[in-house]
Amino acid sequence: MSHAEVTPDAAPTRVGGFAWLAAVLLALYPVSATLAANLSWLPIPAGDIARATGAVVLMTLALLAALRRVDRWSGVTAIWFAAVLLPFVAYGWLLDVAGLDKEDWRLASLYSLVSVALATVAVRPWERRRRDPVPLLIVGAVMLAANGVALFRQLPDDAERARRQRAAAGLSTPPAAGPAAAAPTRDIYYIILDGFGRPDILRQYYGLDLQPFVAFLRSRGFYVVDQARSNYAQTYLSIASTLNLNYLDDVAATMGTAARDRHPLGQAIRANALMALAHEAGYEIAAITSDYEATLAFDRADRCACGRFGLSELEQATLAATPLAALPLGRWTSDSHRRKVVASFDALEASVPSARRTFVFAHVIAPHPPFLFNADGSARAPSRPLLGFRDGSHFPGSRADYVAGYRDQAQYVVRRLTAIVTRLLDRPGPRPAIVIHGDHGPGSRLDWDDAARSDMRERLAIFSAYHLPDDGPAPYATMTPVNGARALASRYFGVTLPYLPDRSYFSTWMRPFDVVAAPAN
Repeated sequence: MSHAEVTPDAAPTRVGGFAWLAAVLLALYPVSATLAANLSWLPIPAGDIARATGAVVLMTLALLAALRRVDRWSGVTAIWFAAVLLPFVAYGWLLDVAGLDKEDWRLASLYSLVSVALATVAVRPWERRRRDPVPLLIVGAVMLAANGVALFRQLPDDAERARRQRAAAGLSTPPAAGPAAAAPTRDIYYIILDGFGRPDILRQYYGLDLQPFVAFLRSRGFYVVDQARSNYAQTYLSIASTLNLNYLDDVAATMGTAARDRHPLGQAIRANALMALAHEAGYEIAAITSDYEATLAFDRADRCACGRFGLSELEQATLAATPLAALPLGRWTSDSHRRKVVASFDALEASVPSARRTFVFAHVIAPHPPFLFNADGSARAPSRPLLGFRDGSHFPGSRADYVAGYRDQAQYVVRRLTAIVTRLLDRPGPRPAIVIHGDHGPGSRLDWDDAARSDMRERLAIFSAYHLPDDGPAPYATMTPVNGARALASRYFGVTLPYLPDRSYFSTWMRPFDVVAAPAN
C-alpha cells in the first residue's frame, strides 16, 4: 500500500511517525559527523559517545512531543521541525567553508531565523493539506548513512588493532625490577601543569617574573631545573613519553610517521609503566585527572578524582556544528572547566594520607588555554561560548590576548602551587617526594602546521622542579621529563634506570609522529 493510499485514520499516525524518525535522524547528523571526523585518530570514550547520542535523541523527542500538542499527531509540525533541522545541522560545515565564526551569536541568530523561514515557506503548516515526510526521511537516512559508512571504513581491522596494541604495549611495559624494593616510606606527588613554561621564557615573552616562586621552592629543598625542556611539544606525546620512561621512537616506527592516530598513546597513558612500577613497589595509586581526553582515566588507579563537571569534548564539538554553538553555555563549558581546575588543586592541597603510602598523579589543564582565571584566582570572562583547549595557531584570539590570558592564569597557578607545596611539606610525618613540571611550554608563537614558523624554544622550554629526599640519581640543569621520571623510579620503585640522552622534538598537529629535533636551548 503506498503512502497516498493509507486510510484517513491511519495516515496521521504514519505521517507523524515518519516525520519523527526523520527529525531524529537529522538531529543525529552532527554527532555522527563529529565521530566520522575524529574517531579514527582520537580516543573518544564510549561513554561520551553514548551520552552525546542519548542527549540528542532525548532532546529531539522532547521537542517533538511539545510540538505534537499543536497538531495532535497529524505530523505537520513534526515535518516542519524536520525541515528546520535540515539546514540547521549544516551550519558548522557551511560556516567552515565560508571561513566565518561559528560562535558569533549574530551569525547564529540570523542563520537560525533563515532556517525557520525556509522551513515555514516550504511546509506552510497553516494549510490544511496532506504532506509527505518520506523525502525528509530519505535525506536524513542518507546523511546519517554517509557518516556511518565513513565510520565503518575507519574501524580498525584485526591488523590495525594489533598494530595499535603492539605500539601501546611496547611503550607501557614496565622495565624489569631489580631486587625487591624496601617498603615505601614516603608519599609521592607527581604534578603535571599543562603548558607551564620555563621562568626565563615567561619573563622574556610574558613579562612574568617567577623568581620569587623559584626561590621559595629552593628554600624548601627543591631542585629547579634551570634549562628544562619537554621531550615533545604535544600533550599526548609528552605525557605518554614521561609516564612510560622512554621516547616514542618505537611507537613512531610501528605507526608510521604519516599517522595521526593517537589511540596507542591514549592506551599507553592509561596503562603506563610508571604507575605499574609504583603499584609493584607497594604504593597505592591516586589519580587526579583532567577533563582533557588524554588523561580522563588510569587503569591502575586505586583512587581517582575523575569527575567531569560539564560537557565532554564530543558534546561541545557536536554543538559547534549547529547554531547552538553561540548560546551562553558557560555553566556547562567554561564554568565547569574552572571548577575542575580548582577541584584538582583543592584535592592536592587537602590530600589526606591513607593507611598505605600513596603515589599521587595529577594533570591540570593550566596555565594552558582556555584562560579562565585572573591572577588572584577570580573568574576571568571566557572569550567564547564553547570551551576548547585550542592552543597556538588554533587559539581563538590574538597573540596579545594569549599573552595577557596566560600571564594571569600562570600567576594563579603559582599561587596555588605555593600553598600546595607548603601544605604537603609541613604535614606531619616523612616529607613527600614532589615532582612539578609542564608537559610542554606555552604557545603564543606556535604554528601547528609549520615547524619553521613556530618558536620551538617557547614551546619546549618548561618549568621543572624536583623534591626527592632520598639518595639516588640526581637532577641536573638540562634534565627532561623522561629522565626525571627515571630518577623517581630508580629512587623509589626498585628499578635501576640509567639516564637517556636528553632530546626534544617538535611535530605538527596532523603528523604527531613525524618529529624534528629541536635546536638546543
